[in-house]
Amino acid sequence: MEATNIVQFPRRTSQASPTIATAIPVRQDAASVIQFSEGEMRRQARAQLCAHNEALRAERTLAWEAADVERRFFEVLNKLTFAVEMAQKWGVPEAVVRYPKMTPEDHRRAYERYIEALLRQVLTPAPTVAAIAWKERILYGLKPTFRDRDAKRGLRMIVDDKAFLKAHPARQCRSNASRRRPTEA
Repeated sequence: MEATNIVQFPRRTSQASPTIATAIPVRQDAASVIQFSEGEMRRQARAQLCAHNEALRAERTLAWEAADVERRFFEVLNKLTFAVEMAQKWGVPEAVVRYPKMTPEDHRRAYERYIEALLRQVLTPAPTVAAIAWKERILYGLKPTFRDRDAKRGLRMIVDDKAFLKAHPARQCRSNASRRRPTEA
């Protein structure tokens, strides 16, 4: 063979490219192994748990907000229907010209739709303690409005919500935790 400046590589026999594991030798000595302290491992586990809890709460928050928007819409529609009905009854020109004739039946239907939306929100999983408190106020304040079966389902949902929030606590920042702990003088 004649000496040239061209470098020749041996031909590959297979089309498969070498994997990283075979192409790059890996040192398996103590310097290349990453070791975490016990405290660091606990912090990482806590961070993963917090992220998991946050994702579960985010799902509940989306469902809760959708039910809340629906309830608020029907609440406003109920009030508007009543206001237009009264304004038309008393001859307010704007109400007579702008809105179709409202009857007590229209107001009753709007009220029923509001109560249905309210019940749907009560039966939606609550994402926070404040939402649970709201559910309790609604159930105890309007209990005669709901059928007994729905009130029992609502109370069962509250128990389930409290269990969920206890099992999946929200992340506590250190400044809040330090305010709750009594300081030693």
